[in-house]
Amino acid sequence: MPQLSVHGVNVFYRDEGSGPAVILGHSATASSDQWRSLIGLLSKRYRLLAPDHLGYGRTGPWPGHLPLMEHEKTIIAALMDAVAKPVHLVGHSYGGRSWPALPQTRLHAYAA
Repeated sequence: MPQLSVHGVNVFYRDEGSGPAVILGHSATASSDQWRSLIGLLSKRYRLLAPDHLGYGRTGPWPGHLPLMEHEKTIIAALMDAVAKPVHLVGHSYGGRSWPALPQTRLHAYAA
């Protein structure tokens, strides 16, 4: 499974399907596993990227040297850079909390 390093933390994420990119943010106390059923339904039409937030699933814990939301925004920005196109963002509860602060020019659509 793919990983990226953000501020010294290994961040696990799912990357499945093809088509327009959608980044999926899970709720508190969950992980990217929350999106398995949706990924199964949509992966023929969309590229779905679902990170495990800091301290959840297979991602390391929040190291504390940056504000938590700044670190989370950096993770999403790194995924957006990997896609290199405008993306759709879908967040459930905690998963959508930091996204309104992302540069709007990089978003195709946002839903929380």
